[in-house]
Amino acid sequence: MRCYRLIIIKNRNFISSFSIILVKLSKFRVKRNLIEKIIIVLLLSFVLGFFFSRALVSVSIGLMFILAVCCRIRFSSEKLQSIKTYSLATGLLLFYILLILSATFSLQWQCFKETVVNFSPLLLFSFACLTFYPFLHNKTSILYINMLFIFITLLLLFDSAAFVFFHKEEVVKMVLESKNIPNFAKIGHNIIGFLAITCILLLYSSATKNGKNVFFYLLIFVFIFLIHYLALRFAILSFYLLILVELLIIKANFIYKLGVLIIGLIIFALSLNFMPAFKARVINTSHDIQNIIYQKNPNFQSVNQRLIANEIGKDLIMKNWLLGIGPCNARAVVQEEYLKDSRLLIPENRQFIHNQIVYGWVSFGVLYFLGWVTLHSFLIYKGIKQNSLLFEFTLLFIFHQLVENTLEKQLMLALFIYMILLMPIGLIKEKTLKVSSLT
Repeated sequence: MRCYRLIIIKNRNFISSFSIILVKLSKFRVKRNLIEKIIIVLLLSFVLGFFFSRALVSVSIGLMFILAVCCRIRFSSEKLQSIKTYSLATGLLLFYILLILSATFSLQWQCFKETVVNFSPLLLFSFACLTFYPFLHNKTSILYINMLFIFITLLLLFDSAAFVFFHKEEVVKMVLESKNIPNFAKIGHNIIGFLAITCILLLYSSATKNGKNVFFYLLIFVFIFLIHYLALRFAILSFYLLILVELLIIKANFIYKLGVLIIGLIIFALSLNFMPAFKARVINTSHDIQNIIYQKNPNFQSVNQRLIANEIGKDLIMKNWLLGIGPCNARAVVQEEYLKDSRLLIPENRQFIHNQIVYGWVSFGVLYFLGWVTLHSFLIYKGIKQNSLLFEFTLLFIFHQLVENTLEKQLMLALFIYMILLMPIGLIKEKTLKVSSLT
């Protein structure tokens, strides 16, 4: 703790100077509509940065945080309120504090520092988004930002689709070996799949709440075609998971559910027969499942390798369930476990943990797990009661966290906050989600 005090003392002058600058900036008389335009520009830079520049994302979040602080000071007399969002803000803040406390318990300065830096968007961006609610009266602006997000994702998918079209045999081989299909932004296939499903959810919500816009439905069809054509496993599984949610959870008449089921089956059948990459992905996944069932050699079998890594993580949880081992030690400790028992894996196939829940508990202890469960339970509850898009986003994020360390990537953490706090603003008034009884 002594090193923490020294850093605070050394930076006391900087902190006080920064506070004075913020107060002076907040005294400038700026109209609300100008503030809204500045917010929109910063959000546009954030979306562009997500695809093309991590530095631009960091700068955008930093500027939004400074603007949010100035707004809080400038308009404090008007008692800025983000309607029905303070409980969510409190939850995010408590989750952040739990992470810092957990890292502090590991008694390693490096772990503490990395935790503060890596999860800073959770605090800074959340504060900014919640502050901006009263200024974002024009929902059309957010809708345009969402459309930019959709357009860039579509460009990435078309870029990969062009590669698939001109290298069909090579792509089939790549898919069978669980390799990535390249794109100009060099984003991995799991994240690309996540972005594609996010766009489908956005478009579907926009189409159903804006007079059943035919253009939106056409874009949905294009995205569904592309995720199957590119054999994006996460996106495909998420798509059929959402169909399952529509059939089992969402309250609707029998004809609607039957139609959804038939459409899903037709899409799967056509893709299996006319898309070589999709067929290769089905074969690849089938082999992975058989490999797990019959306990065959796990080398070069991605799903089996991830399961083995997650099993190691679960063993570490049993040994260090209270405080964890610290995020800085996690990779080294996992490799040490492989040295004790290789699980038949050669060194190049010994993967790290691919599960956000397991990784978080291994790194930060039981406090992380409790915070994670509380936060996501709250989001699901809010989604069911108030916002169907929030409910679907949360399900999508939970599913992604089961196969990836989603929140360890600053970009995905920032996207998570943007999706649950700002994306739904661009839609016309949300309706309560109707959930059918499963009993």
